[in-house]
Amino acid sequence: MGWLSRLAGLTEHLKLDVVMEFDLRSGQGAAALRWGVVRPHPSLSDERSRIALVALLYARTLVNHKETRVELFNRMAQATRRVLEGDGNLTFDPWELHVAGMAFSIWPWILMEPERIPDAKTYTATLQSTTRGSLAIHLKMAVGQERVLAPSSALIGVYGLATALADEARVRLARVLLAINAHYWSADRIGLASEPAALAAAMPFLQAGENPPRD
Repeated sequence: MGWLSRLAGLTEHLKLDVVMEFDLRSGQGAAALRWGVVRPHPSLSDERSRIALVALLYARTLVNHKETRVELFNRMAQATRRVLEGDGNLTFDPWELHVAGMAFSIWPWILMEPERIPDAKTYTATLQSTTRGSLAIHLKMAVGQERVLAPSSALIGVYGLATALADEARVRLARVLLAINAHYWSADRIGLASEPAALAAAMPFLQAGENPPRD
């Protein structure tokens, strides 16, 4: 992927593996996050680069998965508003997808260390910047169980990052995600390849008070 990005004029900065194992019999899953820095972003700290990447993963999921789009959009709005109203946590209400008389849990998931999930399916999200400085995402999705894993990956990424952030940074994450929703206005207005523009609209909330990293 690296040489293809360079050929397209893109610079890779950060990778996130969302590692998931979903048991179809029980309808429950276990997940983990694995981060890796490729090249630090010149003007965003590692923390804010992580916020940008999970926000882009959320927006890409909205774009790509129409079946769960409205529900994901609304649940993210509810969770982020709770944070801004003073709830210290960024949590989601239980969510089940019903298919052929069976219920599959999109949320919650059990989060653990990646080594404890041997038979996992992994979604790898890569934060990229263009020659003009805007941010983009490359997403590589594992094959299989996409109807559950795709919307779950966005929630797992947001929740997993939120639990690792201090209160002030968690509020920033919530504001960025809510700004993405505000950019779209409603789930019915989400178009193809619109996630970079959605994050661009949220950049003032991401960059507020940011000092460029020192060399």
